[in-house]
Amino acid sequence: MKKRLFSSWKRERSVMVIAIFLFLILPFFQLNYGARANAQVLDSDRDSIEDAQEYSSGNPGSNNLFPGHAKMLQSMMDTVGSNYVFSTVLIPGSPSNTGDGTLYGWTADNDQTVKYYQEPYLPEEYWKPVNRTSRSDIFSSSVPRVLGIMNYDVDSSTDIHANPMMITTDPTRIGETYYDDRAIFGGWNFIDIYISGISWCEGPFGAISIPTPQEILAAHKNGIPVLSSAFFMPSGPVSWESDLVTKDSQGNLWAIDKMVELANTFHFDGWFFNCETGGVSSDDVSNYENLMEGLKSKGMIVVWYDSLNTSGSISYQNELNSSNEVFLKNSSGFFANYSWGDGNLDTSRNTAGDRPNDVYMGVNAWVEASKSPLSPPGQIPELYNNNSGQKEQKNQLSLGLWAISWPAECGSWGQNPRPTVDELQQRFQTFWWSKQYPNNPNSAQGIGDYVTPKTTITGLPFTTNFNIGKGENYYTNGSITATGRWGNLTEQDILPDYLINNSSIQVGFDFTDAWNGGSCLAISSSGGYSQDVPIYLAAIDDATYTVEVTYKNVGSGSLNFYVKDKDGNKQTVQLSVTGDNWTTAKISGTGSIYEMGVSEVSANSNLKIGAIEISE
Repeated sequence: MKKRLFSSWKRERSVMVIAIFLFLILPFFQLNYGARANAQVLDSDRDSIEDAQEYSSGNPGSNNLFPGHAKMLQSMMDTVGSNYVFSTVLIPGSPSNTGDGTLYGWTADNDQTVKYYQEPYLPEEYWKPVNRTSRSDIFSSSVPRVLGIMNYDVDSSTDIHANPMMITTDPTRIGETYYDDRAIFGGWNFIDIYISGISWCEGPFGAISIPTPQEILAAHKNGIPVLSSAFFMPSGPVSWESDLVTKDSQGNLWAIDKMVELANTFHFDGWFFNCETGGVSSDDVSNYENLMEGLKSKGMIVVWYDSLNTSGSISYQNELNSSNEVFLKNSSGFFANYSWGDGNLDTSRNTAGDRPNDVYMGVNAWVEASKSPLSPPGQIPELYNNNSGQKEQKNQLSLGLWAISWPAECGSWGQNPRPTVDELQQRFQTFWWSKQYPNNPNSAQGIGDYVTPKTTITGLPFTTNFNIGKGENYYTNGSITATGRWGNLTEQDILPDYLINNSSIQVGFDFTDAWNGGSCLAISSSGGYSQDVPIYLAAIDDATYTVEVTYKNVGSGSLNFYVKDKDGNKQTVQLSVTGDNWTTAKISGTGSIYEMGVSEVSANSNLKIGAIEISE
């Protein structure tokens, strides 16, 4: 990415370390516990009280590791022989450079990290994205797709005390620094392709790295494909960029099969090419075109970033035009650089022919940290409005968003005292979530207001605990079973589509209570609210079902929980006042399920929903 656009890009080399850092240690992230590790196989559920007792001292509490994870940490430490674990990071290599640490010389048998991308750490059901269905019947956006690039950027250090993003596998040191909130991304409902932030690496370690199993699990659970990157920074060796497109003795581009093998082994879905090291030959560029075409022919999603031109020099065009259209021709998509206006949009659309949807106009999500509340960057409504002038959706350009976890970072690093989990989440949900139903770009409050709703709730069973994957404490069946700040992306549930928020009703996450995990959904209204308040969308056409809602209503006003079918008919159950006690309400029915939420909200309502479970 064009580093002069980013105020802190001077720290770009730190991205490399972040690229090798981020939590191959599947289910944890800086937990405030210490624990012993046992030599047993990790339970597949990874989150039960039994796990906590089996893998800690037997009594979950403030001195124990987060349930179920001590064994995994110990296993990885024993395997790697270090207190720090890194995901696979490679330089390209070539037929004349076949050593360790090269893509050319890489084999799955010799990669110690491969097992953490298999059962039980990465369940087989998430080796590919699950089914995801559009709900354009509610709102059809003029922005057809959103590509999101994860960001990790902080000064690097090998000292865990100095670098909060360096992850230790030593159970005795966990809790000595806080976890990285950016890694617990929650805006999955609002993107369509995810590019792993761990892949932004450069010398001396490598230009190709593997997304973490946590990223892959969370993205695939939400129906979103994950791309790794061939990432060559401006300051990187030219030889790396040219080595990737060298040919073997048979005259073939050897990297095609290697990159496919890597993706299939680690269960990600394609490649993002960021070639910003100028000085390669025009023949090399031609070979990149062939490399992308070869990967695409083998089922990989391939996206090219607007940087390298056909002569081998760096020339950011900020659009798709006649000088770079060949890179779209041979790929699945083209990511245009960030400094564009309406003229660039028109040129890109005209150049793309019948493929404007595959052109992602780059937008930098690094809005001003002082901006309160955080809101989407101004280029997003500019793109939306420009696309709205097109009569046919096929002529609309897509959005490419860099730094999708910026709201969790802005203004927080070095902040003393450290922002609470709730404060960081407030920033994140303000920036991302749809707060109006139906979505309304004309008065958008979050990025979700600009995108067509989609859902992965297409079959049964379905369960959510509204667990974002982090918290101030860990709860099991409504009781605290481990204390202290924690974060674990693999624990994250399918999150709500809408967090309605206006002067009459407020919906958001609550970290002071939970049923299972670290958070619940809180709904409050002082004056009452007569309209439906959707929480989840679904696309289940025919089922005999039972919905169980675990909740507590600590206010003085009641409200209803509803299930709505595809024709808008509702079944409801009252969520009456309970005091500070969790209870369960049920709805049974036959037919379709297309929406779930609350309605008929009385004044002084104060509801917490800990879980929704739908079974056949």
